[in-house]
Amino acid sequence: MQATWLLVVYILILIVGIALVVATRLFVLDRNWRTMSVPISIFLYFSVFFFGWKLAVRLTAPRHSQ
Repeated sequence: MQATWLLVVYILILIVGIALVVATRLFVLDRNWRTMSVPISIFLYFSVFFFGWKLAVRLTAPRHSQ
């Protein structure tokens, strides 16, 4: 059950993160830095996967009460 919850949280984080990357590219990068928009978008895209996993693991970690 814990693994399922971890994957659900991770997928939700990915959906939100990738939507933010796409919105950033469309509304900020393409208007201001056209030549750098693709490399920055690719970096942000892969960063969402890396930091999204770390965040999902942290959010779904079991809490120990004292």
